[in-house]
Amino acid sequence: MAVINVTTWRIRPGRIQEFVTNASGARKIHERLGGKVRIWQAVAGGEPNTIGYGIEHDDLTSYGSFSDKLVADSEWQAFILRIQGQTDPGAELVSSALYNEIPV
Repeated sequence: MAVINVTTWRIRPGRIQEFVTNASGARKIHERLGGKVRIWQAVAGGEPNTIGYGIEHDDLTSYGSFSDKLVADSEWQAFILRIQGQTDPGAELVSSALYNEIPV
């Protein structure tokens, strides 16, 4: 069954393009390592000014393999250091969750 890791980000006013640029960089890395990225913005309901960034995998085994590759990836490590080193980031992490698909 599919799993998806979703992080929700609150975008600071006037900083959407900065977030999109950063998300595009992350997406390239995540997809190179085997994840399928989906980026969502609420059009009704939800928290204002938030975007969901999801990385989908076929199953928990695929997710585990992806996670192992991610933590060892030098491009990802450099990306994270650059993002975490920002003194005034354009977005803040609101939540993070791993969802397991329920077949119906």
